[in-house]
Amino acid sequence: MNRIAAAISRSEKTAVLVNKLSQYVERGERVLVFTGFRQTLDHLTEQVRAAGIPTGIYHGSLSRTAKEQAITAFRDEVPVLLSTESAGEGRNLQFCHVMINVDLPWNPMQIEQRLGRLHRIGQQHDVVVSNLVARGTIEENVLRVLEAKINLFELVVGELDLILGRIDDDFDLESSIFDAYIQSDDDAEFASRLESIGDDLAEARTQYLRTRGAVDGLVGSDEEVTS
Repeated sequence: MNRIAAAISRSEKTAVLVNKLSQYVERGERVLVFTGFRQTLDHLTEQVRAAGIPTGIYHGSLSRTAKEQAITAFRDEVPVLLSTESAGEGRNLQFCHVMINVDLPWNPMQIEQRLGRLHRIGQQHDVVVSNLVARGTIEENVLRVLEAKINLFELVVGELDLILGRIDDDFDLESSIFDAYIQSDDDAEFASRLESIGDDLAEARTQYLRTRGAVDGLVGSDEEVTS
């Protein structure tokens, strides 16, 4: 299987990525690109650099010094940073406001961590996020649920945890999706199970918004009394 994957010189996702990066770089934008896999990172690096786009890389195997150099170069010189999940943890990259997800983890908390690198204090622009998803894939179904049911990419960082916690203290969306997949006999059954999970998410989001609205109302009333 690895040999088959290695034989693929360029995927459609890669072609779309290179095209989008070229457009952003021409406009003087900096772009943070995420993938969950080191092999994909290596492939993307080769293809993007072959297209003449200056590119830095960031992954967990780099030394601390190399990581710092990669972030500094991205801030000051290199318009594109290709990264694994490592840059989604603890890095402040608010000097960039464009993100492209080449692939999406099933765990939405990881997606939120990625977004959190750009949604930081000091960010002066609206953050623009592009998700490269192939039609007819599990990835497309998962993205549809996250967008349609909880508006994941419009949430404030930290809200997702509050929403998921309303389903069950031990609820794990990634495990729920995986279980739904392996327990389904065909795509139609999986879609049905995923829709059910999405309905639970939508209800949890509704409850969260109702509670947040009530709290905002109390805070507003308190401010009116004390002002």
